[in-house]
Amino acid sequence: KIALEPNASGTGVFSIASPNSNTNRTLTLPDETGTVLTSVSAIPAAQITGLTSTNPLTLGTAVASTSGTAIDFTGIPSWAKRVTVMLDGVSWAANPGRPRIRLGSAGGLETTGYSTAAVLISGASASASAFSDGVYLSNSISFDASSTFSGTAIFTNVTGNTWTVSGSVAVNGYNSGASSFGGVKALSDTLDRLRIEGSLGATFDAGTINISYEG
Repeated sequence: KIALEPNASGTGVFSIASPNSNTNRTLTLPDETGTVLTSVSAIPAAQITGLTSTNPLTLGTAVASTSGTAIDFTGIPSWAKRVTVMLDGVSWAANPGRPRIRLGSAGGLETTGYSTAAVLISGASASASAFSDGVYLSNSISFDASSTFSGTAIFTNVTGNTWTVSGSVAVNGYNSGASSFGGVKALSDTLDRLRIEGSLGATFDAGTINISYEG
C-alpha cells in the first residue's frame, strides 16, 4: 500500500502518473526512511564531494610565437599537479639551436639542476644527448628558419616541488624528424612559471604556444 501524508506547511501536489505505454512499470522504493530531493541544488554538499573537481583542467591564453626571443607563461596556480605545454608550428627567424623549456618559481627561472635527455630521429639516423640546464625538445642544434616544431611537453608533479617531464615534437622543414624527451627537475619552490626559448637566442617568427594545467 502507499500512504501519502500531507505537508501541513506546503501547497504543492505530489503526483504519480501512469506510464505512456501499455507496459507495466514497477518502482521499488528503498527499505528505509529518507527525503525526496527535487533538484541537484538540494543535495547536501557533503554528499557530492568528489563528484566534481575543484581544480579542473584549465586552458591558458594562447600566445602567437611571432616575435621576441622568449615566451613566458606565469601565474600557474600552486594547486597545479600537471602542466602541459603545446606548440603548433613554432619556428624562429634563424637557427634557434636547441629549443628548450625552463621552469621557475617566485624566485625566477631555474637554469641548473635538470636531469633530462632528448633524442632526434631524422631519416635513418638517431642521436641522443643528456642535459642539466633545461628541458630540451631536441638534442640536435642543426636547424634553420624553415624548421618548425609541433607537439607537447607534459610536466607532472611527483612530490613537493619535484616535476617529471615527458613529451615529443614533430620537426618539419630542415632536419625534419621526430624528437622525444624526458627527465626530472626539483625546483627550489612552488612552480608558478615557465619559459620557451631557443638556446641560441633566435627570434620567434611563426606558430602558437599555449599551456594547460590541472590539479
